[in-house]
Amino acid sequence: MADLRGAGWSAPAEFVGLPPHVFAEYRRLPSGDLAIHLVNYDPEHAVSGAKVTLPRGAKATFEAPFDERSGKRDLQEDGALPPFGRYALIVSRRGDYP
Repeated sequence: MADLRGAGWSAPAEFVGLPPHVFAEYRRLPSGDLAIHLVNYDPEHAVSGAKVTLPRGAKATFEAPFDERSGKRDLQEDGALPPFGRYALIVSRRGDYP
C-alpha cells in the first residue's frame, strides 16, 4: 500500500480497526456506486470493532452473505461495521470518490 500511496493513489474509503489479514478491494459499479469487498483471510476470528470513513454525505449498505445474519442493512453514519467472518460487502451510493 505504501508503494501505491507513493505513486499518488488514495483509497476511496479509509478503514480503522481492520486486522492486517483483512484485504479490501474497491470496484466501481456501472451505476457509479462503489463496492468494497472485505476478505478476512483468518475467518476463524470474526472481525469486530472496525469502522469505515466514506466521503461526507455518502450512504452505504453492509452485507456479510456467508454469516448467520446475512441480510443487507444500512451502514450507520459513524461508519461502524457489524462483526463479520469470511467476507463482507459495502456498497456506497455516491459517485464522487478519488
